[in-house]
Amino acid sequence: MDQDPRPPTFPPSVPSPPPAPAAPLPGAELTGAEPAITEEELRQHRRRQVWLLLANIVMYGLALEATVETLWRGTPLQWELVAALLVYLGFTAFNWKTLQPMVRLFTSLLYLLGIIVFAVFELGASSNTGLWMAGLGLDRLMLLVVAASIALTAWLLLRLRFVRRRWPLVTIFTALSIYSLIPIGVAVYFRLPFEAAARGLHYWTWPPYWMQGVYVATQGLVPLGFLLATGTTLWALLRGRTHAAVLPGVAALILLATFAAASIELTRAHVPNASDAVYMHYWTKFHPQKNSQPPPGT
Repeated sequence: MDQDPRPPTFPPSVPSPPPAPAAPLPGAELTGAEPAITEEELRQHRRRQVWLLLANIVMYGLALEATVETLWRGTPLQWELVAALLVYLGFTAFNWKTLQPMVRLFTSLLYLLGIIVFAVFELGASSNTGLWMAGLGLDRLMLLVVAASIALTAWLLLRLRFVRRRWPLVTIFTALSIYSLIPIGVAVYFRLPFEAAARGLHYWTWPPYWMQGVYVATQGLVPLGFLLATGTTLWALLRGRTHAAVLPGVAALILLATFAAASIELTRAHVPNASDAVYMHYWTKFHPQKNSQPPPGT
């Protein structure tokens, strides 16, 4: 029997459908060619949201407590603080849906630091009649803010790879930070006002003002830390790492408020400082007929 010379035919194969894309994790939104969010990244995002929520609750509580305690003690700035609190609460409540948790955190921190600087400007850092917060008077608050600023500056400096790899720089910055914290610790222990800590009274009177620990911190370390914190914040934002900008951004606000409040207090005590030098420069530039004398009370 003759065989058929034609090759056997088979039914055409049906191409298998392409694999379905992996379903995104709950809460993850993909746009375009963005990669899927891993489970670990989602957990980190949720933890950051929880910490931001807790920080915002603490900030709102401190804002309300400071106003209530200031009213209860009957300080001269009570009505100014009430007006500031109403503006702050009105702004955050009106824009609650549009403000991100991180923005609300910065707004609350800016409000708390702002009322401290305002009280120092109006009454002086050594006065306990202007502002109370969490049972602390203005002089204690000022010492706490300066101590926190010194610690933040040391943290920012020691994070730099350039500094960490050179032990002389590590030694210098560590020694300056400890030296700056000593008068604050003495002032807290002996319940001395901020002016005593800034001038080195009670324990360290012979060095000139520019060698005093608080002066070294507020006019040297703190401005340096502010520049580092601002640069780190901007670098993180430019790279799209918003979560990495939170801590340096908070540090930048605290350092700026510390520099402003300390400069105001040093100017009141007639101690030369950077802000006073800038102020006098522009005063003599725009008021030559006043014989270079600033207005009374500055």
